[in-house]
Amino acid sequence: MLLATYTGTAGIDNYLVRPQAGGGGGVEVLLNNTVIDTQPSPVSPMVFNLGGGNDTLTVAASVSASITMNGQGGSDALVLQSSLADVTFISNPTATAAEDSISASAGSVQFPGTIDLLSLNLSGSSSATLAASGAYTLYTGALTIGASAKLDLNDNDLVTPGASATTLQNWIISGFGGGSTGIASTAGEGTGGACLHVVIDSTLAGVSVWPINSGHTILGGSNIVHYEIFGDANLDHLVSGDDYTIIDSNLNTTPPLGYNWLSGDVNLDDIVTGDDYITIDSNLGLRNTTPPAVTLGAPAANATLSGSVSVSASASDINGVASVQFLLDGVTLGAEDATSPYSISWNTTTASAGTHTLSARASDLAGNVSTSAPVTVFVDNSIPIHLVQNATNGFESNTTSISRAFPSSNTAGNCLIVTGTAARSAQNTTISDTLGNIYVLALSATDPTQNVTANIWYCANAKAGANTVTIRPTDGAGHAMEIHISEWSGVSKTAPLDKSAWATGAGTAVSSGAASPTQNGELAFGYAFVGLSATAGTGFTQLGLINGDLDEYQIQGAAAAVAATFTQSGADAWLAMMVTFKRDA
Repeated sequence: MLLATYTGTAGIDNYLVRPQAGGGGGVEVLLNNTVIDTQPSPVSPMVFNLGGGNDTLTVAASVSASITMNGQGGSDALVLQSSLADVTFISNPTATAAEDSISASAGSVQFPGTIDLLSLNLSGSSSATLAASGAYTLYTGALTIGASAKLDLNDNDLVTPGASATTLQNWIISGFGGGSTGIASTAGEGTGGACLHVVIDSTLAGVSVWPINSGHTILGGSNIVHYEIFGDANLDHLVSGDDYTIIDSNLNTTPPLGYNWLSGDVNLDDIVTGDDYITIDSNLGLRNTTPPAVTLGAPAANATLSGSVSVSASASDINGVASVQFLLDGVTLGAEDATSPYSISWNTTTASAGTHTLSARASDLAGNVSTSAPVTVFVDNSIPIHLVQNATNGFESNTTSISRAFPSSNTAGNCLIVTGTAARSAQNTTISDTLGNIYVLALSATDPTQNVTANIWYCANAKAGANTVTIRPTDGAGHAMEIHISEWSGVSKTAPLDKSAWATGAGTAVSSGAASPTQNGELAFGYAFVGLSATAGTGFTQLGLINGDLDEYQIQGAAAAVAATFTQSGADAWLAMMVTFKRDA
């Protein structure tokens, strides 16, 4: 069944979903009193993406539908009147303060995660449910739960300044043990009734930031309805001898409601007596066994890493997260981090090159432990390739040699790449330089159409000093010639040459054809000799342009198929060449 989606405007939108005239189970959707859609029975799931105004969605009595309401800004309101409707309510994710309100007299409202409301009013037979997680909190300014209504927190918390501790306690007692009204903890009572919700007055308890969930600031005078183990008076997530000690200190006293649990009134009868010892006896040694939820956030899966990188994780837990320990290949990496956000800096140079797995192991305050799914990464701390300098020279008229000096002295050990051409007529060339470097021919190509031969040479381990490179036609005759020279650091000194490709053609799209480098981080060096004028292709950086002819380059990240591409200024003949060079280990 397809979704029916309705998207609001920036203005005030008042939506009404009501039974279709004439019955039959269908519905009508109205926007600002105008019918905009009708749905026959069975009604498709409906999604309302509200706009930026103060919008309202009203679901009238007798409407049978599954509805999702997404708040998108402004103060939005849900009015639910149908016992046959189920509404999933998602508030504005970018809101910095509570904006929305809910009033339900029938039907059910679902909260898929932490929610912050101005008010929640449940009357009639309505219900609202916060999804079981142990890590969610319902914040609401005002809270009303009618005699026949129900708020199911499952194993989560509630924070509200809008209901007294007495009222909240009565709702909890009504909902405890599978009750159909009040505040229930359905997902929390599965262990023999060992867990329940307790009321904590934030002012009396001195709580300003609730440590269990999300670090949300608690307004003064708020009451916290907290999910806890029956008998854990000191909220350390374990029923132990420490809880007896609290009773000892307050025996036969009547602590103020909202502080009674923390005073040892663990059976919720409003007085600390020997009966509270019995409650602890019954649950001694119990602890919450739900492990933390933990996810590795960075680095991303299959990332190639070098140097120092940040490793981070997110973790949440009903008991409170005690610490997060990062793991490299299952072995501890760095020290435990006890403070959110959880992260460490990893110096990847201490790891071997190649594939590794990262994960995060979270521990909660009750001693439960869980480990995130592993993320595979690649460590490569080879020296990256960098362009040092480049220059060009060219003559359209005949010449018997052509030279070009490097703008600055060469650095010992760097790689030199030289492209030389002899045209009209095509002729092979030789190369030499003033430092006496030895050059290796990487690629040679001839284009009969343009009557040109082009060579790409390299010197893997150059000598230091001022340097001028010269090329000469092998026939000693005059030719149109050009030369492109460049110096690079980080290129392998022992076996730099990897792949090559070349092609000829005609038109504006110019390409050497593809080749597949075998290592990460290779230099893809391209050259185009064209009839008109060339510009660098997508993903490539231009080096030198002379007489319309161009060399370009790309430093790859992960090894992948690549072709040197160019764009010619008009449709004409072209020759394109590419050589890839490995980087130094």
